[in-house]
Amino acid sequence: MYLTKDPLSGVKRLLKEDHPGVRCVSAWVLYCARAIDIKEAIAVQRETLKGADSWARLRAIGYLGSLGPSAAVALDDLGTLLEDANTEEAIREAAAKALERIRKKH
Repeated sequence: MYLTKDPLSGVKRLLKEDHPGVRCVSAWVLYCARAIDIKEAIAVQRETLKGADSWARLRAIGYLGSLGPSAAVALDDLGTLLEDANTEEAIREAAAKALERIRKKH
């Protein structure tokens, strides 16, 4: 049996959703499936960091941290979250851990 349809087409459509959490997770799934490149995945995660959805922001921070030094382009974004006294403590803690992981191999 041959696949005639892209099995990830539904996930790719989710990249256009309004909800930042949906875009964030969709980008990560597509990156892990090698359906988008790392630059695109990082761009979506960085955009998610700017939103107000705490759950989505925590996911994006975790994904960026798991990329290690490959996510160095997001260092300033994560640093801003860490330094902002108005940012929730859980997000600041996650940003600190992600920064450590990204800087680890530099």
